[in-house]
Amino acid sequence: MAQGLRSRPASLNGNAHILNELAGYLRAGRLDGELGTQARAPRAPQEIGDEIVRITRFAADQCADVVALLSALATKVRDVANAHAGFDDAKAAQYRAASDQLLREGTMVMPDRR
Repeated sequence: MAQGLRSRPASLNGNAHILNELAGYLRAGRLDGELGTQARAPRAPQEIGDEIVRITRFAADQCADVVALLSALATKVRDVANAHAGFDDAKAAQYRAASDQLLREGTMVMPDRR
C-alpha cells in the first residue's frame, strides 16, 4: 500500500451506499416524458415538438447510462470492501497465531543475562 494511503472497509461500504443513493436521485429526477408531450402539436409547431422528443429521448438514455454506471461502481466498491475485510481477517488470524505461539513458547530473559 502506498505510503500515507489507507482504506477502511466501513468507509468503502459507505461510499458504495452513496453511489447507490446518487443513482436513485438521478433516476427519480429524470426528465418527465409528459413535459415533452406538452411542447408538441397543437401547442407548438411540429418541428419544435419533434426536437423536444429527440432531446427528451437522448436525455433519458443518458440518465439511464449514468444510473447503470453508478450502480456498477457501487457494486465494485462494495466488492473491494468485502475483499479488503476478508484480507484483514486473514492477516489478523496470522498475527493472532504468531502472538499465541510467542506467548506459549517464549521465555523471559533478564536484560543482564542476554
